[in-house]
Amino acid sequence: MAPAIGVVHADPGARWTLQTLSGKAGMSRSSFAQKFLATVGFSPIDYLTRWRMLLACDRLAENIESITAIALSFGYESESALSTALKRVMGFTPRRSA
Repeated sequence: MAPAIGVVHADPGARWTLQTLSGKAGMSRSSFAQKFLATVGFSPIDYLTRWRMLLACDRLAENIESITAIALSFGYESESALSTALKRVMGFTPRRSA
């Protein structure tokens, strides 16, 4: 699990797939997915999404970058896509007061 988690932490904005992450762990997709879930408590893709959301929240709190810039840095194609993911995973949207 460590190699897969390591690359996710090193480059959370990359287009990670179950196939690429299982390759980093040197396992088949199905074995990796099962072991990851049993070990971490989330599927690999859910873990990746949650990690991105935590990092995005930190950067949103800094209030330095635009929401669009943050979205693009984590692999989302738009502010709207990040907003939807934040709402689904964290329960809120990244609205800021002007």
